[in-house]
Amino acid sequence: MTFKDDVMDDLDEVFFDLEELGEIHNIDKRDICVVLTDVTEMDAHMSYGLMKATLNPKEHAISKHSYRLYIRDVDTKRKYTTNAQILVDGQVMFIQSSKHFQGVWQLIVGKSTV
Repeated sequence: MTFKDDVMDDLDEVFFDLEELGEIHNIDKRDICVVLTDVTEMDAHMSYGLMKATLNPKEHAISKHSYRLYIRDVDTKRKYTTNAQILVDGQVMFIQSSKHFQGVWQLIVGKSTV
């Protein structure tokens, strides 16, 4: 077994394990296992800095409550991009930041962008 295989096993057996960190949430009208956490204040400011260039210059507010969401590739049928909409537990949210690494999407999502 290679290191990469070990990492993928750990993702399935620990990180996305329902008894450890994983939770079932409805994402884009499908119940899947994800990891959902609140974003710290510092992360929210960092996310705002990344989005600032894409906002109207007259707008100076972004979502007051953001979440960090981890989704496995095998549980999704789409690619996630900044400013796209995502449905999380029946609520329309906007993707403020999107990163993909080793088969996992890390998204920072909020209820509104301005």
